[in-house]
Amino acid sequence: MTAQVKRVKCARCHRRQRAFQNWPEGPVCRTCFRHAAKRRGSCAGCGVDRVLAGLDGNRAGVCVDCAGIPCSFFCATCGSEGEQWFSATCLSCSLQRRLATLLDDGTGQAAPILVPLAWLIITTGRPWARLIWLSRGNTARLLQTLARGTVAIDHAGLDSLSAGKEVEYLRQLLMGAGIIERRDTQLGNFERWSVRFLKAIDDAEHQRLLRTYLMWKLHRELTVRAANGPLSYSTVAVCRSKANAGLRWLRWMADRGGTVETVTQADLDAWFATASNPWSAADFICWAGRLSQSSRLTLPTHPLRSNSPGPESDRRRLLDELLIDDSINLRERVAGCLVLGLAQSVNRICALSLDDIEDRNGEIFLALGEHPVPLPPRIGVLVSELVSAQPKTDWLFPGNFPGSHLSGRALSRQLSGLGVTRAGRQAALAQLIGTLPAPVVAESLGYTRNTIAIRAAVLGTDWAAYAAAKSRQTANT
Repeated sequence: MTAQVKRVKCARCHRRQRAFQNWPEGPVCRTCFRHAAKRRGSCAGCGVDRVLAGLDGNRAGVCVDCAGIPCSFFCATCGSEGEQWFSATCLSCSLQRRLATLLDDGTGQAAPILVPLAWLIITTGRPWARLIWLSRGNTARLLQTLARGTVAIDHAGLDSLSAGKEVEYLRQLLMGAGIIERRDTQLGNFERWSVRFLKAIDDAEHQRLLRTYLMWKLHRELTVRAANGPLSYSTVAVCRSKANAGLRWLRWMADRGGTVETVTQADLDAWFATASNPWSAADFICWAGRLSQSSRLTLPTHPLRSNSPGPESDRRRLLDELLIDDSINLRERVAGCLVLGLAQSVNRICALSLDDIEDRNGEIFLALGEHPVPLPPRIGVLVSELVSAQPKTDWLFPGNFPGSHLSGRALSRQLSGLGVTRAGRQAALAQLIGTLPAPVVAESLGYTRNTIAIRAAVLGTDWAAYAAAKSRQTANT
């Protein structure tokens, strides 16, 4: 039988937990022990700057000596006092000790090629989070596999391992450390997905067509876009959707007894009338049509996606809330203000680097279009605070992977919880177009002139007569 774990009431949080240590005030659970080790300041008893693990009679923080706590938080390696992982070893030294074991190439030393990786892990991120990551079985096995030369340390070697988040995270670390060449993460994900997608297709002809479509159409387009900047998750997701829709269309045609070569206008009309989300297959149908006589067929008119702005009152209310509510995460406040105040998309916001921000005598400028534009003062203050709070990074919104920014998908999910949506961005864009001439909006905020001109026409904003009206007003004055 398994022995029952004895639980007692913790003297700090008063919950029934397994006692981690017994202090003068009573039993303390592991969570409260960690919190105590992280608290630092001037001791209320002796006045020395130390870890304030104990509490005096007034609940003021005191050091372990003044509190009579029978343990030490001094590291036996470096002598610093603080939170520990291994016994008598601080987090930083514990991290180095763990890496030395995992990256050992069999000689008692870390594999020389992986030394930059160890340095990157030690110098970036929080030591406790890194130690948690290294304690996972899959992570430990991956690092040992690379250190001992079982798998080549390159993209091909990593691709040969079982696909998973651990492998992709390690790939990002290796690229960040300069050990393997950089390549677009989303493009690599699409390539690996393509292999799995084609392998699951039973029909040989369908597989042949889709392999050609993936290689010579979708992959080439993504490669060109990746050369101009990092691909977003949504861009690759659209390509996956096109391939899946192409497979559905081929199977649908096969059920009707038809193929790409025999498709008729009646077949296309039936597909667009009955299929779920038929337009996702339009790109594949057009591409396949160029391989056969079906190129003479006509697709129905594509319905335009609605860009209806949300209520202006909702936009203003949310924007005011983001500007004044300090309880909201600072990163989400800044991103929400850029959406609702400057009509920026989440993908554009995520890709902002610290080089895009300029402080000119206290006025914050942000490079969104052809020239940096001054931010409204209250938004500028928030951006400045976010920059000051950032760890060592090149991005305004750093992601979990070293050297990468936050994904638009993740930021969109965070903002949706605050009520910041696409409709709010469209409302902000409508307000800006109604206030400023379309060319000014386009140049200042990074939109194309054609996009803003179309939106201005839909909204009925006639800035073409602005100069003439201004001239008449001046003449009559």
